[in-house]
Amino acid sequence: MNSKIKFYQSIHFKIALVFALMLMLTLEVVGAVFVRQLEHQELANFKQQIELPSYIDNSLATQLTSTDTKTANKEIKTILARVNNTSITEIRVVDAKGIIRGTSSSGNQGIVGQKTTDTVIKNTLVNNRSHTENLYDSANHNRYYVSVVPLLASGNTNNVVGVVYMRANLEGVYSTINSISLIYLSAALITIVLGLGLAVLISREITRPIEEMRKQTLRIARGDFSGQVKVMGNDELGQLAGAVNNLSVRVEESQESSDAERRRLDSVLSHMSDGVLATDRRGNLTIVNNTALQFLNIADEEQVLGKSILDVLKIRRQFSIRHLVDEDQDQVILDDLNEDLILSAYFSPIKRESGFVSGLVCVLHDVTSQQKEERERKEFVSNVSHELRTPLTS
Repeated sequence: MNSKIKFYQSIHFKIALVFALMLMLTLEVVGAVFVRQLEHQELANFKQQIELPSYIDNSLATQLTSTDTKTANKEIKTILARVNNTSITEIRVVDAKGIIRGTSSSGNQGIVGQKTTDTVIKNTLVNNRSHTENLYDSANHNRYYVSVVPLLASGNTNNVVGVVYMRANLEGVYSTINSISLIYLSAALITIVLGLGLAVLISREITRPIEEMRKQTLRIARGDFSGQVKVMGNDELGQLAGAVNNLSVRVEESQESSDAERRRLDSVLSHMSDGVLATDRRGNLTIVNNTALQFLNIADEEQVLGKSILDVLKIRRQFSIRHLVDEDQDQVILDDLNEDLILSAYFSPIKRESGFVSGLVCVLHDVTSQQKEERERKEFVSNVSHELRTPLTS
C-alpha cells in the first residue's frame, strides 16, 4: 500500500525540526548564561563606580563626632555636595542616635534633624554591618541599589558614630543590559532562521537516498525489479543503497527460480494420472491438478480453492486436520465423491527443516477396477461356498 506521507510525518521534517529545536535550546541556554553573567558584571561595575572614597567616609565620621552640631551639619552638606556622581540619587548621613544629619537631595532638606524610620539603618547602627539590596519603587517603576555603610570613629573599629545611606538608580544599568539582550535576541533569531534553512537542506540531502530506496522497495513489492538506487557515497546510506540493489537482484533471481519451479510443478501435476491436492497449514486447498478435478467431478478449480479439504473430500465426520497430520493414513477409500469411481486417498504432511508443518498433500488414486475385482472375487467365493455346502452336508 503506497499511502502518501504528510509533510509533518516525513523524516525530512523531523530531522529539520530536531536540528532547529537543538539550536534554539542551545541559544536559549547560552543566552540565559550570557545575560546572567552580563547583569552580574554590570552591577559589579556599577557598585564600584558609585562607591564613596574612604576619605569622604573619614570626613563624615569626623563631623559626626564634633560637638558643634550646627557647624558639623554644614560641613556634612558641603562634603555631600562635592560628590559628583550622576548615578547616585541620594546620600544620607545618620548619626549614632538615628538622627538624619545631612542629605545630598536638594529637594529633601526638610528631613535633616529628623529621626530616621528606616529599619535597615537602625539594624546597621546596632549590628555594625554593611547592608546592600536592590529595591523596586512601585511609585515611579524604577529599580534602585541601596547601600548602608557604618561610619566608625577613627582608631576604634567598634565605635559606630553613624551610617551613610546611599541610593542609586539602576535603570541605566538595566537599560544597557536590555539593549545588549535585544541585540543578542535579534542575532539568535537570525541564526535560528539560517540554521533552519541549513537544516532543511541537510535533511533533504540525507533523506533523498532514503526516499529513492523507499520507491525501489515499493517497485520490488509490485514485481518490478528494473530500477536501481543511486549510491551517493560509501557511508551508511551508501552501503544501505547497495544492499537494496543487491536485494533487488536476489529477489528477482528468486522470483524467476520460483516461477520456473511453479511452472515445472504445474506441468508435472497436469500430466499425472493421479489426483493431487495441497493445502495450507489450516487445511484450505491451494493446489488442485486437473486429474483431481476430474475425479471430484468439478469443472473449475476456483470452486474449491480456499475451501477445506475435509469438505471437498466429504470426510469431516471421520477425520480432522490435526488427525490427518499426526496420524499416518495408509489408505482412505472414498466411494461417495463420484458415482462411477472409487478413490483411495493418501495423506502426507508438508514439513519444513525445522519440523514446522506448513500444509498437507493428498494423492487420489483410481481403485475402481481393483475394488470391482475384489467384490467379484468375494461374490464368487460366496457362490461356490453356497453351492458346495449342500453336497458336502449330504
